[in-house]
Amino acid sequence: MPTLAGETPAMRGLNVQFPFARMLVQGYKTVELRRYPLGSRGLPEAGRPMFVIETPGAGARALPGVLTEDVPDDLLDPPRRARVVGVVAFASSTRYDSQAAFNHARAQHRVGQGGQFDWNGASALFAWQVQTARLLESFVDAADVAPRQILGWLRPVCLSEKRTHEATFETDNADRSKRRRV
Repeated sequence: MPTLAGETPAMRGLNVQFPFARMLVQGYKTVELRRYPLGSRGLPEAGRPMFVIETPGAGARALPGVLTEDVPDDLLDPPRRARVVGVVAFASSTRYDSQAAFNHARAQHRVGQGGQFDWNGASALFAWQVQTARLLESFVDAADVAPRQILGWLRPVCLSEKRTHEATFETDNADRSKRRRV
């Protein structure tokens, strides 16, 4: 059962596309990009934890536009369905005021130049700075928990033992058929 300090918490959830979700909860990505500030659209304010719901997004097609050179290969396998992979709290959000500031932060937000997630500076974009992040020991199928809106779960949701399953990660990059359960 997913727990934090021995408790099963009730929290809102934030949809984060593959491959960014697990990069976020495992510390490879320290800035989440959104077109709105933290605390708006029914999402928690700074310092409040929320579940990270990993969505398939564009799947493996998204990888060319993502900075992944130091990310383990097992984080780069797209999920088949949306699932809860961790918990994150953000310290603050700041609006990018220039293309130069966005480019300077590429190592933190992990968006590669020219990729599908790249920013051209024409619209508002906010950097949500990670305060804390934690990967769940076992992932939870999001469809079994509660209906999601486009942003995630806007009302607190409690995960239960019935909804968890083991996550499968690849362990041998040369032989992608070898798998281990965690």
